[in-house]
Amino acid sequence: GLIVCEVLDGADPVARQQLDETRFATRESHGALVRFLEALLIYRNSPSESRRECLLAAIRECGEARDLGPGGMFLVGRVYRELDLAETMVALYDSATESLRGPLAIRMTFETAEWYFWHDQFTAARSRYFAIAVTDPKGLGPQAELRLAEMAYREGDVPQCLSCCRSLVNRPGVDRAAVLKLMGHAYEKLRQYRLAAECFAGRIPNE
Repeated sequence: GLIVCEVLDGADPVARQQLDETRFATRESHGALVRFLEALLIYRNSPSESRRECLLAAIRECGEARDLGPGGMFLVGRVYRELDLAETMVALYDSATESLRGPLAIRMTFETAEWYFWHDQFTAARSRYFAIAVTDPKGLGPQAELRLAEMAYREGDVPQCLSCCRSLVNRPGVDRAAVLKLMGHAYEKLRQYRLAAECFAGRIPNE
């Protein structure tokens, strides 16, 4: 578990050292997890198609690191994305979040929502962003709400977009410039160019 944390933090050399210095239990499930981590670090150090296949085989062998709980599955999802298998990541995270709770479950939900958003699957994205907005208002919630505003804009519901933006613009944890830019485009669509110009200048307009 500690080695997984190091890998998630981007500290691969530290993880490599810990793998080399740690004596692991002889249980087969532990061995499978160690082989996965070793295959991951070898692939990252010098990627090749054969090492990619070895890594995928190690992931299958260790059951997608489910024995390590949310951290293990979160790492495997990240690895899938690293290997250009984002849809596999989404399937894993969607399955995991059916029963998981907590910060990593929220992060998994956000990453699946992002995938659906960028693939224009707004119905699937919206339900996940709503869940994040409700359960993590001081964390990823504001980012989720900004995505909801973007979807409202792209679907033509400009009043809803502006309402979301006004509630977000001074909230901590959100990119204020991004909110104002979206507001500006929304006012442009309504042909309220003075208000749009205020937004593009970095100011909240008074209607």
